[in-house]
Order: sequence, then structure tokens, then C-alpha cells
Amino acid sequence: TLSLPEPARLLRQSESLHINDPDKDKQWMANKFDLDKFHKRMKEKSDSQTDNQTLIAILDTGVDALHEDLKENYISISERSDADERGHGTDCAGIAAAVTGNKIGIASWLPPQSQIKVTSVKVMTGFGVGTQRTIINGIIKAADNGADVISMSLGGPSSPSKERAYKEAFDYAINKGCTIVVAAGNSGKDARGY
Repeated sequence: TLSLPEPARLLRQSESLHINDPDKDKQWMANKFDLDKFHKRMKEKSDSQTDNQTLIAILDTGVDALHEDLKENYISISERSDADERGHGTDCAGIAAAVTGNKIGIASWLPPQSQIKVTSVKVMTGFGVGTQRTIINGIIKAADNGADVISMSLGGPSSPSKERAYKEAFDYAINKGCTIVVAAGNSGKDARGY
């Protein structure tokens, strides 16, 4: 036997025709945060602002600049950062800025035809390992290249002296107009441990 979807589900699908990305239903955030409603609010907000473009810098293992679901929203600031052997940076960039409504891959936080773009600053190796120096240099590079948002899905042990150095780099980026977003609570652990 075949059971038909509930009428509310049919209505919901017809309302979200602009999100036609085949893997959207596999995305936790797409269902949890009602992307249709979020995209509508983003569009209304962007229509009322005069800024032409917002740039999100992903500090990670690099980003595949030629990825079919990212390339329309990707801007290169460093050829070295335009490849990703590990895939983690590309995954993070996709969540932030995959092209939504192109019938490819996933949907992102960005509504179709958004003026928000993504770039990459490679601060980790293909093994997912980085140093404090590469991360701090990456923060400075992103800020100096016009990033509006710096996203770092990174984690590792720290100390008071390391925290001072990161704070100085964050202060530098914030003074350049950046918003900094970092991972917290990975592995289901208390965010204060990271």
C-alpha cells in the first residue's frame, strides 16, 4: 500500500519551490530552522540595505573553488586556499554559502541571488592540523582582504598566553569590521572546554 503525505506537508513543499536542492532533506539545519522563512527574512533585509556584497571567510583546510554547488558564490583571495584535500573547509563553506535553488547538492543559509559570497583562507593542512601562527595569520589575512565574517570551525587545547595572542588577532579583525564565528561544543562536550 502507498500512504499519501499529509496535506500540510504537500502545502509546505509547494511553498518551497525555490529550495529544490536534492539533499536539503538530509540537512539538520534546513529542517530545524525553516529555511524558507529564513530566506524570506534575509531577502527582505537585503532589499532594504544598500551594501552590495558581504564576504564570509572560511578559515579551515581550504575550499574547493570549483565545487559545483559553491563556485557561483566563491571569490578567491589566495590560490593556495582554493583547494581542499580534506573536505572540511568545503563542507563548512557549503553550509554557509552553497548556491540554493540550483537543483544541485544542498541548500545553504543564503537565499538565491544573494549578495553574500564566500572565500577561503587555508590555515590547516590536509590532515586537519594547524598552528596558532597559521590561524592568527589567517585571521589577519581575512580581515585585510575585506572579510565581513570570519568563520572558524576549529578546536584544540589552549592556554592563557595563547588566548592573549588570539584576543589580539580578534581585536585586529573586529576593528576592521569583522564578525568572528567559532566552533563551540564539538563532540557534544561543554562549550567552555573549547
